[in-house]
Formats: sequence, C-alpha cells, structure tokens
Amino acid sequence: MATTPPDTSYILKASQPGWTPAIQIELEKNLTSEQITASRDALTPAQKTLLNKYLELTQTKAVPKTSIRIVDKATARADALLTKTEAEKKAAEEANKKKVKDLQATTETKEEAIDQTFKKELEEIDAKIRLASPQEQPALYLEKEQLKEERDADLRELAQENVQELKDLEDELWLEKDHIKEELEADKRELAQEDPRALAILDIKENGWTPEKQLAVEDGLPFEEWGEERKKLTGDQIEDIEAYTQGLTPVEWTPEGQLEKEEGMTFEQWGEERKKLTPDQIYDVEAYTQGLEEPEEEAAPPEEGERLTPALEEAERKTMEQAGGAPAPPAPELLITRTNYPKWWKDSAVARISLSDAGSQTVIPARAGFRIYVASITFFVSGETNVTLTFGIFGQSGSMDFGGSDEPRGMTANMGDSPAPCGQGGFTITSDGSGTSVGGYVVYYIESEKEKR
Repeated sequence: MATTPPDTSYILKASQPGWTPAIQIELEKNLTSEQITASRDALTPAQKTLLNKYLELTQTKAVPKTSIRIVDKATARADALLTKTEAEKKAAEEANKKKVKDLQATTETKEEAIDQTFKKELEEIDAKIRLASPQEQPALYLEKEQLKEERDADLRELAQENVQELKDLEDELWLEKDHIKEELEADKRELAQEDPRALAILDIKENGWTPEKQLAVEDGLPFEEWGEERKKLTGDQIEDIEAYTQGLTPVEWTPEGQLEKEEGMTFEQWGEERKKLTPDQIYDVEAYTQGLEEPEEEAAPPEEGERLTPALEEAERKTMEQAGGAPAPPAPELLITRTNYPKWWKDSAVARISLSDAGSQTVIPARAGFRIYVASITFFVSGETNVTLTFGIFGQSGSMDFGGSDEPRGMTANMGDSPAPCGQGGFTITSDGSGTSVGGYVVYYIESEKEKR
C-alpha cells in the first residue's frame, strides 16, 4: 500500500506574498516543534530578524531550549584549547626562568671561588714580598701581576661561557614555544574536521570578529539559538553581516564621512551623534577640520626572538668589562608606562578671535557631553577698550584695560599645566570699545564626559 508523503506546505508559506511575523506565529499554532524549526529555517535572514523582534515585543515563547546550547558546547571546546595552550606556554616560561636562575647562581659561585683563590695566592705573594730582599722583590711583583692577569682571564672565560649558556636557554625557550604553536595548529586542523563551529569561535577569540566567522558560528543553529546569538551583536556587526551576505564591502568610518553625515543636523541631533563616537574618532574629526596631519606611527618593537633577556644583557655587559674596555653602562630598565604629556600637546585645536566693534563673540561654542579647556589665549586691540573673558560655567574674568595711554595693546596667556576649564559651557570674549577691533586666537581642547581623567 502506498504511503502518503508528509505535508510540507507550511514551509512554503514563508515565501508567499503578504508574509508577516503575526501570520508566522498563527501558522505555528498547529505545528509540532520540529515543524516550527523547519518552517523558521526556511525564512530569509530579514524575515528571521523581524520575527525575532516580534517575539521580543509580544513575549511569545519560541521553541523550548535544549539543556546545553550548541554554541556553548563549541565555546567550551575553544576555551579549553586556548587554556591548554596558555598553560603550556606559562609552564615553559617558568621552567626556563628556573634554569636561568640556577645558571646565574652557579656562575656567581664560580666567580666567588675564583676570587677566593686569587685573594689567597695574593696574600701569599705579599707575604713573600715583605720577607724578600730588594733583589728578589721585582720577580715577586711580576708574579703578582701575572696572578691578576690569570684571574681576569678566568673571569672573562666564565663570562663568555655564561653568555653562551644563556643564549642556549633563550633559544630553547623559543623552540619550545614553536613546538606549542605547532601542537595548536594540529589541534585546529583536528577541530576543523570535528567541530568547525568551535574553530570559528577560537579564531574570533584569537584574531577578532568578522562576518564570515560569525556566519560559521551560526551555521546550522536552531532558530531560537540563532536569535540569541544575533542579540549579542552590535548594530554595526549586523549591518556588516548583511553586507557580506549580499557581496557588499562594509563602509569604513572616516572623519570626512562623519562630517557629511552631520551636515544639516540640529545642535541636539549633532550632540547625540557625537556621543556615539569613540574619543579617538572625535580627535580624528577635530584634526580633520583643522587640517592637521595624522601623527607619525611609533617604530615597531623588535621581534620577540630579537629581544635579550635581562640576564643575557647583564652577562654581555660583564663580558665587555672583563675584556679590558671601559666599563659598560648597566642595561637600561624597561619602561612599561608611557610618559604623560599635557592633553593639548597633540589633541589641541585653534579658534579665531575676531571683533570689529564693541560686542561679544562666542569663540568656542558649548558642546553637549563634552568639557572644554583653554590652554592659551593671544589677542591684540586696535584702540582703547576694556576686555572681559567668560570661561563657561566658571564665570567671567575681571575687566582688563587695553589700548589706552600707557596700556598694553594685547596679551598672551599660556596656561601651562593648568588649563582654564569652561566645563560644559563655551568661551566668550567681550569688548566695550566702540570702533575698536580685537583679533587673536585661542588654543583649546575638548574632553568627553565619558572619558576617564
């Protein structure tokens, strides 16, 4: 007897005109969990996104979760492999440090033995010199000098041996690390065969997120778990995925593009848009508007294999001293912190002062979400006037007289390491001299309220 094929018409309804998330939920009321999963798998990415948002808003329950999520299993496997690799690297480094420490202790013991032998033989020669006749003393003094040369030669030979042994230990460490890397690559090849999802997660943890890797993580997931993974992504990441699936190249952020985006915005809209930027992006926009060049990149640090360990540097210094040359300076201590320069050293901007008559000018307008600091002020006047400066929320300066008889025609104020704060207010200059021009500039910088001091 012929069997009736299973009804799969519910899968095709997703492609019918007029599909909505509400129609999908209504359709699922008479379906089993397996049929619901099959129906949702047939949806396009855009339909899945709409349905997921609809479920969130209506608090409609999706397919029940399994006891352990598929992504959690893959993540656990990737984390285990990373933890194993890091533990092996740390164990190799600790073992190498112990060998270096033991070698240094052995070298110090040998140096002390050479010094003790030298002192003992030197005391014997000095005793002979005191008892010797004037005719015998020159030969003893020569023997004394020869003894010093022998001591120095022994110390030089020991130092050279120490340098070579330290280099051998350093090479041994790099070889061990290379071996650990080879084992990791072998584990990755095995992972590619057994669990590609775990390999994609491992790649993200090691080298950063990309749309291609995210799609590899999501490949074959049940719809509910797929939705949970998408909730973890940012809006920009979701846009990158959509562009990737359509064969488009994601648009990279640039200061020029940001300014084009902000063109025509109201002040409130502009403030909200600027809040979305990182401090580095804000500085890039300010530098672009001022026509500044990008700062030169710092020289790349030497490769790991080219770096000398502190013990090896010290051993080479001793070798140079024993060779009879000028005492080598001690190895410089590695600085692990960057020197703190004044904020305006590279992040400052310039605003123009320009008054042609009595009145006020807002030189630096207030910006929502940012604090303004004035680093220096320079201006000159064409005639007699009284000038007042207003530093945002911190108020006005006193009235200053310029341009009159025996009065200065301008001023330059450099704040040094104590910039004048304006808070979230702007900086304003006021002149009361009718027909008197005031011209100059202000150097300032801005700092986001979110940025740590």
